[in-house]
Amino acid sequence: MPHLVIEPFNPYSEEYPNRRVISRKELELFKLLRAEGLDIRVSGDPSHELNFLSRKGVHEWLSDPVIIQLVSIPLSIACGVLSNALYNMYARKKPDQTNVVLELDSNGTHAHYTCDGTPLESSQFDALLSAMQKRREVHLNVTQHRSPYPTRPAALFLEHTRQVVGWGMVVADDDIRGLRVEDAVITDTEVWKRIKERSLKGFSIGLLVREALCETCGESYFRCSHIVGKCYAGISCQVRLTKCDMCEISIVANPVNPLANLHWKGDEK
Repeated sequence: MPHLVIEPFNPYSEEYPNRRVISRKELELFKLLRAEGLDIRVSGDPSHELNFLSRKGVHEWLSDPVIIQLVSIPLSIACGVLSNALYNMYARKKPDQTNVVLELDSNGTHAHYTCDGTPLESSQFDALLSAMQKRREVHLNVTQHRSPYPTRPAALFLEHTRQVVGWGMVVADDDIRGLRVEDAVITDTEVWKRIKERSLKGFSIGLLVREALCETCGESYFRCSHIVGKCYAGISCQVRLTKCDMCEISIVANPVNPLANLHWKGDEK
């Protein structure tokens, strides 16, 4: 049967193995293509649950190219549908054509194209893979970071890199219906300086979402046709995360959520 296949990547596989992970934007693309009548799948062991990666407090985009395998689907048809979906995803702006790479298997030889059908040379594709791998490496070995402070077990990273700049305790805050980092200590002198200067002023929390409900239709957000904050088909929705694992906390310069901000007590480090 003709179909498309998205390759997942789990940046937190050491701590949370046996999960197929796609980004929130990849899930949106998945929904848009499915709405166009295409059979689209996520590769990997189907017994491994499908999660999506959500980062609360930063803008989300297709930071890595999405590689989609075409199985018995003509390139021209896939390009037409994908171009329209990406045009909608990017708020009616033309996206970078290498955000989505199409892969065709022709008699055992893989050929690669941008989403508008432009062929990619092998060297171009290898360069994309190399850049992806470098970005992926910053997420690996999260579990190697162990706090020197017994009451501050959570590592604080800088801008979603692997640079640990502090430690704190994460607690649930019923007043804001969210999480709060308290009793934190900043161990990096330059980062502490930037916090006091307010050039670093917020948090971003990385979550692996295992279950989520669409508040428009009440169905699983993985299976429904709605998309948060978008109105591609005349309907947008809100999503309620019902089961997720927190993977990282970063201190960032420009949090999207105005509530994800930093406060400190006196001049203590």
